[in-house]
Amino acid sequence: GLDDASFRGDSAAAMLKQYAPTRGGGTCEGDFGNGLVDRWRKTRKTYCAPRAGASVASKIDCFLIKQTHHHGAGDNLCLGENVRVNFADLADDTPKRYFKRYVDSRHQQQHSKIAYRKGTLAGSCDTQPALWRKEHFPGWNVNWFNAFQPTDDLKCEIWEDAPTLIIERDTFANFFHNSEDFVNTFLALAILEWNVRDLQIFLTDLYPKGPFWDIWDRVFRGARAPLTAWDLRQKYGDKNVCFKRAAVAI
Repeated sequence: GLDDASFRGDSAAAMLKQYAPTRGGGTCEGDFGNGLVDRWRKTRKTYCAPRAGASVASKIDCFLIKQTHHHGAGDNLCLGENVRVNFADLADDTPKRYFKRYVDSRHQQQHSKIAYRKGTLAGSCDTQPALWRKEHFPGWNVNWFNAFQPTDDLKCEIWEDAPTLIIERDTFANFFHNSEDFVNTFLALAILEWNVRDLQIFLTDLYPKGPFWDIWDRVFRGARAPLTAWDLRQKYGDKNVCFKRAAVAI
């Protein structure tokens, strides 16, 4: 078995490689385990290409896949390099308004995710029209699509070097849905070939930590504790935060 140092220091992809191919025939190997991870990684395309002449060039690559028998337009994972995020929508009264609607609606999920203002996500890159399309950003990821704005100057006030995974949980108190979030997080780490040791996780939904917080805080914590939207509000306010590598999770 793995000791704690190996579990956190080895990439998720390397850990998965220890397992044999998926049995069952048909599409099983391409839809589960290493076969799925390898197939997903090969879908990588540049959705926003570095802008010529920019002082700090950005790039956004995405991994869009359609799994066999899955409904919808597919699942996407996007990786930004030298991109800026401004958490102003967390710094004002927006979270309180959304959370009130969440409670009043008897816990409708859409009220736990903020439809961010334009410019929340920015990069000095040019979107590719054939790829940068709303239908390529399924689920809650469409909020990041709508929030993106190209810019010539990132105007960074803070730089973060740690590879950062931005996650929005389906819910916080249902073990089935939380298990989906854990699996999707591990899948994202495997596709990106990231490890836990260097990782920073942002949970940008408006849920409280919930009963399964120990899994986020122990399994997916390396040198940095996972941060909720409420933590991000306190840490960054409305400053322009730039990331060497930031991925919007599955």
